[in-house]
Amino acid sequence: MRILLIEDDRKAARLLAKGLLEEGFVVDVAPTGEDGEEKATVNEYDVIVLENMFGDILSDLGAATVGGLGMAPSGDVGERWALFQRHRRG
Repeated sequence: MRILLIEDDRKAARLLAKGLLEEGFVVDVAPTGEDGEEKATVNEYDVIVLENMFGDILSDLGAATVGGLGMAPSGDVGERWALFQRHRRG
């Protein structure tokens, strides 16, 4: 599973990426939203993890971006993170 982690806090990004790598995930880190957008346009990701700055609004937009139907393939992880899983049609 390939994950895109968008995080501007270098320490947080390093710790999260390390934990995910240890669990066997392939992780790309982008320090800004612009870098994340660029990576997402040239690579295919199963999951995108980023700060949850706008709650459900961001979750809905992110889910729509990765092909989801609203909030089903996304979710808030605590108060700080939002996670988006690519919708698999099939």
